[in-house]
Amino acid sequence: MIKKHVVELLIEANKQISNIITRMENDNFHNKNKIIDEGNNVIRRLDGVVEHLEEHS
Repeated sequence: MIKKHVVELLIEANKQISNIITRMENDNFHNKNKIIDEGNNVIRRLDGVVEHLEEHS
């Protein structure tokens, strides 16, 4: 059950990161701070998943 949830989170994070990269390429960094914030949010969520896994392994 947890494994499936982690896989789903990783797939979603990958989609979000890909979207952020595409926007960076298309926007020519007009919204640089917003895009950076979004990337950092994805990274923080992934860090939370890793911490959770470490605590329960």
